[in-house]
Amino acid sequence: MELEAPAGYLKAAGVAFVAENPKLEPDAGFVRQVQMTDKRVPVQSDPPGMLVCASDAPFGLVVAGGAFAAAALMLAAALRQRRLRG
Repeated sequence: MELEAPAGYLKAAGVAFVAENPKLEPDAGFVRQVQMTDKRVPVQSDPPGMLVCASDAPFGLVVAGGAFAAAALMLAAALRQRRLRG
């Protein structure tokens, strides 16, 4: 019975089984190894259409930086228009 699963794996349910070795007679020896593997924890993927940023910056900082850059471009365009007019 598994008491705790390793990190990244799901805990296995109890499984009853008989370990047999077809090369040995019933009273001739012992089975030396039984292997049981756990399922990995499912990896959550991002919902479709979700923009994933590769940097470590929080999403709010990325949005604020984009808004600041857009405002700077608009200000530069307005100043250029004012110079051309007058």
